[in-house]
Amino acid sequence: MRSQNTESNAALDAIYFARGIVEFSRAVVEHDKRLQQAGERGHAAFMQKAAAQFRSQFVTHFEDDIRRGRSWGYATACNAVSRQAGGQEGVEACKAVAARVSQLPSASMRELKPDALALFATSFGRHQQSSTCRNGTIRIAEFCRDDAKVLRSANSQNLSLLVNGFSKWTQEAETREGTEAVARVVRGAGRSCELSDFNQKHLAMLVNGFSKWPDAPDCRDGTFAIASEVLRRAARREFGLSDFAPQTLANLVNGFSKWPEEADSREATLAIANDVLRRDRHARLSEFNHQNLANLVNGFSKWRDAPECRDATFAIAREVLRRAELFHFNPQELANLVNGFTKWSDGRNSRDATFAIAGEVLRRGARHFENQHLAMLVNGFSKWPDARDCRDATLAIAGEVLRRDRYARLSELTHQQVANLVNGFSKWPDEAELARRHFCDRG
Repeated sequence: MRSQNTESNAALDAIYFARGIVEFSRAVVEHDKRLQQAGERGHAAFMQKAAAQFRSQFVTHFEDDIRRGRSWGYATACNAVSRQAGGQEGVEACKAVAARVSQLPSASMRELKPDALALFATSFGRHQQSSTCRNGTIRIAEFCRDDAKVLRSANSQNLSLLVNGFSKWTQEAETREGTEAVARVVRGAGRSCELSDFNQKHLAMLVNGFSKWPDAPDCRDGTFAIASEVLRRAARREFGLSDFAPQTLANLVNGFSKWPEEADSREATLAIANDVLRRDRHARLSEFNHQNLANLVNGFSKWRDAPECRDATFAIAREVLRRAELFHFNPQELANLVNGFTKWSDGRNSRDATFAIAGEVLRRGARHFENQHLAMLVNGFSKWPDARDCRDATLAIAGEVLRRDRYARLSELTHQQVANLVNGFSKWPDEAELARRHFCDRG
């Protein structure tokens, strides 16, 4: 305890006596890392005090310090305090910086280096409910759209963080246009064979961001350039995709699946499916977390005619069964798994895994699932109408749906979700007739 207090006091002294934003930001970043080892309470207390000091002592001098070339100090400090440990003080500090950025004229924006712009965008993106953070991100996106020079000097990490921040506000024209500007840079890098220098994590982050605008030609072409790079790396005989982290593979497949009709995204996904099979042969699917597995299955399901995607999905189904304790999977993950497994309903592995998930829904209770999850689960369970667990889980969902309707909690259901529920309930006409008739009357 004494050592923790000593470390906390030293951290507080370091930021209190910091002379200028550069020294302050270095102290925040350094002690942020150290105090994470000292326990959540001490770490959070320090970050919240740092956030309050950052906002009151430094953000008021933001424009002057930017002109003096000190943008990196503001970017690193904002990135640190805007995380969860910073609490509400961190949110307010982030919003204060975003407010300043949103008002910067183009001449001042040019004083911000690509790495600072990227950290600001990803920091603001952590607070999607804030219109101030949205406006700060929009200003960065506008600048990236209008000044091609800034993106040409950005590295793969800068580009991926920018897109990650922009993608938090997909309804804004400026964030779309800023992302398209990044996509054009990526497409150009692909043509000049420069994507080989991109970190695999950054490639996946870019695809994930581009996929938020699947109807944008530039985002599509940027994704295809990355798909070609993935295929090039997969062709390496010695390593293939073995150095790609599970999260990276899942993000790539999730992004590529937004363009299932295109050869580039299909071939890259098949290469990833083959890598999943290779890892399964070496008992390495345990390295994938629950979200990774669910995203892979959901993505592979877009290519149901591909044997590689089918076999990789079966391998994941076996892994789900091996894990036994499905309470670690959240509702969205369970729904995505069932949605994917149904594309190969004749496979024993996908069938058995779906039955296990039906049992978990019964154990957990349908009340713990959101409306969209219930619709996906019913649609999936209905592919096995003779299975007792699928029937019982569906009936439990039918009861929950009727309960929610009494409290007007179904208004956000889409027409497709209502159709999935009605069609699913119809597979058990005697047991689920009340719910089926109820929805037909509503339609």
